Amino acid sequence: MTTPQVERRTTAVLVADVVGYCRLVETNEERALVAIKELWGAVFRPLIAEYRGRIVKLMGDGLIAEFGSVVGAVACAAAVQESLPLNSNRLQLNAVSCSGSA
Repeated sequence: MTTPQVERRTTAVLVADVVGYCRLVETNEERALVAIKELWGAVFRPLIAEYRGRIVKLMGDGLIAEFGSVVGAVACAAAVQESLPLNSNRLQLNAVSCSGSA
């Protein structure tokens, strides 16, 4: 009996979510949901693609994206933060990236 080959690769993950999501939804649900949808479409999707990442999971106020390198994940997070004052309708984000072997 042979042992199955396991392919390992290094990957970096970016996790982001909206600060105070519950408060925003309680204050004005429609406005909050529109602002978050615009943030994902106008900011995150293009920047993740630009830095050669892919969205693994999108959930309400958060997302998980995978990158081939930590440099790409961190550069993407920095680019998102730089674009927020212009595109976020006052949304604030928490973002963290990490890397490891998968």
